[in-house]
Amino acid sequence: MTPTEYSKTEDFLPNTWVNRLFKPPVDPTYQWMIYTYVFAALCHLWLADAWTGDWFVSNVIFVFGLAFLLLRSSTLGWLLTAIAAAIPLLFHRDVLTQSALLLMISTSGFLFQSMGILRPDRRPRYEKRHLATVAWVGMIAYCFAFLHKINREFLNPEYSCAIYGFDKLEAYYNFTLHHLDPFLAYIVLCVEISIPILYLLRKKYAARFIAILFHIPLTLTMAPAFVFVMLISHVAFIDQNERQDLKHVFSKRWNILLGLGVIATMISLLAHGSLPEWTMIPREFLLWLSLFWVVLTWRARERHTTVGLRPSYPILVLFALNCFAPYLGLQYQNSAAMLSNLRIDKGCWNSSVFPESIRISDDYVRITETYFRRPGRIQEYEKIVLEQLWSPPQMHQMRRNWCSKSIRPFYLKGTYKERDFIIQDLCDEKEKWPFDDDGIFGVSLFEGALRFQKNLNKKCPQACLH
Repeated sequence: MTPTEYSKTEDFLPNTWVNRLFKPPVDPTYQWMIYTYVFAALCHLWLADAWTGDWFVSNVIFVFGLAFLLLRSSTLGWLLTAIAAAIPLLFHRDVLTQSALLLMISTSGFLFQSMGILRPDRRPRYEKRHLATVAWVGMIAYCFAFLHKINREFLNPEYSCAIYGFDKLEAYYNFTLHHLDPFLAYIVLCVEISIPILYLLRKKYAARFIAILFHIPLTLTMAPAFVFVMLISHVAFIDQNERQDLKHVFSKRWNILLGLGVIATMISLLAHGSLPEWTMIPREFLLWLSLFWVVLTWRARERHTTVGLRPSYPILVLFALNCFAPYLGLQYQNSAAMLSNLRIDKGCWNSSVFPESIRISDDYVRITETYFRRPGRIQEYEKIVLEQLWSPPQMHQMRRNWCSKSIRPFYLKGTYKERDFIIQDLCDEKEKWPFDDDGIFGVSLFEGALRFQKNLNKKCPQACLH
């Protein structure tokens, strides 16, 4: 191809939708955010939840989407990862808040990148809008995680998830420090809400420092992927000046940063006393490295930072409504309520912020009588069924997991949405199903969408669930 022919091709390709579809991001921070998303998604797919046959198709789609993101076709990448994130949430009882965050980031990315294809002259602006949206979605998650924790049980050391988490940390590092127990819940609340507040005040390095310190113990003990999903929002906040500062410090101090990261990881492993699951070692190293990188850059430069263009407020409102849904009785899972002790069921409502009167409905299934073939035949299972709260997707799962010829009929009697029901044999798929109006506002669309907690006792208070 001659130079003249090449020039003509260059003039032509930018005007085709195919070229726009595969055009790499304009904003360098946007590319950083994409790399962070890819790594976070891989950590997410490494979780035990994803290693089931039900999730196989969505996992394959996710991997293809991540490949397109790495190939710099962000439009196709965001579309495929959005589809892949949605499938487990809607069809396979995915209970993870990080899944909802990944879905929100991918969906908004596809929308903004599609607009960039239609209006290529405004593509840089759409990328910045997406960055701002991703950044503030993460901060909304922190805010609601804080709000959900303001309840009687979280503030009570006897039941608090703060104590549960600290006990896990004590076991991990082989130490005991129980005199902190009365204050732990308040420490967690203060730390969690300080992160979005510091971003609002444009103290972004302080916010990142506190966030990494907050997430390291959570990552080592309970949430090995969640920190990297939240890191996507933190990266999205990086402006041009900060990007230059971070690159400058890493290029000048990379040996010190790597050394500090290795030393901190080794000290942590020695304190733990044994080797964790092998992928946790590089993940922990990256967290320590990020912590020291933030500290050195924060110390090296003190210049004015910005929070970028305004985000997409409809998307933020949609995510905020999703997080507020527990108080309306519409949904509990995927709403940043993990490890919060929050109860929204009748008789156990414990929020100190919102009154129970705002709940639209209580959609838990309560079993009052049950037996397998005959009363008392399998008392252990009968006790589980009678003592716990249930939801219709769990009833479907119960049918799949428990039913066999040896236990039929599986009799159930109880209440759902304040009406009585009787199922003569749950194992009989021809039996009348009393939960056809399961779903938000009574519209049943996705049988496998698990809206409410598992392993929740009817009686309260109850110690932390994870």
